[in-house]
Amino acid sequence: MSLVIRSTLVRIGLIACSLAVVVAAAMTSSAGLLVVAFLLLLPVATSLSQAGRLAASLQGLKRQAIRAAVWGAPLRGPEADGLRVESVGAVGAGLLIYLMDAGEAKTLLKVAQPRSWLVEGDRVVIDDAAYVQWAGKRLARADGVPAVAIEPARSGVG
Repeated sequence: MSLVIRSTLVRIGLIACSLAVVVAAAMTSSAGLLVVAFLLLLPVATSLSQAGRLAASLQGLKRQAIRAAVWGAPLRGPEADGLRVESVGAVGAGLLIYLMDAGEAKTLLKVAQPRSWLVEGDRVVIDDAAYVQWAGKRLARADGVPAVAIEPARSGVG
């Protein structure tokens, strides 16, 4: 799932609709309309967030076999091979990378508030993040190593 909006016209349209809903909420004293305004602005905020910008630049990883390391450790230990990127997206400040294993099980790698990253071709290094989750479990932070390193499976992560 991704809420990244690339089109400037769509962003402007969502902002305009959100403002109209806020005005309607003020005129009718309906707090429920403020929720609608928030939901209209969420894709715009996601698109402007660092996670949204990074997700847009990682679309080339889709369907590629990769090796990944989180806080310096291979994502799946000795069996780190066999992961394939299913999709890359963002919601709010979270980067969402869905990975498939050889058994076709889809698992979420979530990078919360990614900061300071480098994308070179098929290689991605995210130096810092608030936290990283794999399959819903928060992984232990390690100092002195990148939060996430992803590269093609044909070479080692390091």
